[in-house]
Formats: sequence, C-alpha cells, structure tokens
Amino acid sequence: MADEIRKPKIELVKPADPTSIFDDLDALRKQERPIIQKHELLTHVPVGNPSSDGYFRVHPDPAMTLPAKIFRLKDDKDRTVYYVPPHMDEHPLTKTRLRSVLLVATFCWPLRQIGIWPVPLDTEGVGASWWESARTAYENAKERWTQMSAGNGHYVVSVAEGDIPDPEWPDRSFSELLKIGLKDRIIDNDAHPVMRRLRGIA
Repeated sequence: MADEIRKPKIELVKPADPTSIFDDLDALRKQERPIIQKHELLTHVPVGNPSSDGYFRVHPDPAMTLPAKIFRLKDDKDRTVYYVPPHMDEHPLTKTRLRSVLLVATFCWPLRQIGIWPVPLDTEGVGASWWESARTAYENAKERWTQMSAGNGHYVVSVAEGDIPDPEWPDRSFSELLKIGLKDRIIDNDAHPVMRRLRGIA
C-alpha cells in the first residue's frame, strides 16, 4: 500500500498587537499642527457681466477702473470681450462696432471670484433702459452686494438680504488684472485674427 500523503500541520500564530498611535494620548495632545501657508496664483480673471445667479461688489477706488473701447463678435456665443486700444478705435472696420465702457474690478459671491465688468458709458448699442439700469447697479455695488439680471427691456437690480462678508480684494494692481483677463484679447493691429475675419482673410 502506498504511503499516505500527509498534510503538514499548520498552526495559526496570532501577531503581537502593534504599537498604536493612541497608546500615548498625552504626547498627541502636546503635538502642534504644522502651519502650512498656501499662496494661490491668480491665473483667470473673467471679463464680462457679473453672474446673474450671485451677488457682486465693484472696487470703489478709481485706480481700479479704466475707460476703454471694447469689441464683441455678434455671432460669438461666448460673448468674448476684446480690448481695442486708442490707435485702433478709428479704424474703418472697428469704428462703428465699438462700445465705450468703464472696465472695473468686481468681486463675485458666492464664487469668491475676481472679475472685470465692462460697464457701459453710453447708450450706443445697449439702449437707454439697459444703460441706466446697469449704471444703477454699478453705483449701488460700490457699497452694497448687488445682483443684476436681465429683465423686460432693462436689468433688474437687487440687493442681498443677508450679511455677506466684505470682498477679499487681491493684492494686485488693476494693470495686473487686465493683463490676466485680456491676455490674447487685444486688437492692436490688422493681423489680429478678429481683424483678419473682418477683412475677409482666412
């Protein structure tokens, strides 16, 4: 008879209890949490009307504003804002298409986002009711949290009912905000893609 195949006997050995971080609570109580400082880089500054779903404030310092001429392609769904410097605002292809605005720094809540709002300076291209209500929103937003949404032929301007904390303005000049917000959106010569489109050049 063949030898029986014997299975080795396996004895389970319980591991020793590991040292627990909670063995010495006094030591844990004495430990101080390290202070980690984070500096967030400002890489995006939207240019356009503040969101109609939130509230906004405008910077009250005139140094955070700039009278300007802007251009928008009418068939652009994103409503991209282009800045047109003074030497181009009399160009035959842009002269009748430009809008006079006041570029102003905004702070939007609850997104807590810095933006640039082109506030219309005249009724050209916007209509008197739209212009007047936008100016009302602008003046109001210097001191109070304001909401602006499209109504029937004008903007509906509202103020926040709650006590929203003051804006957290970044330590940046308006020049820096404009450089970020209008990067690659400056029509300063005939070779710009927008000008080529207006000239009929593919």
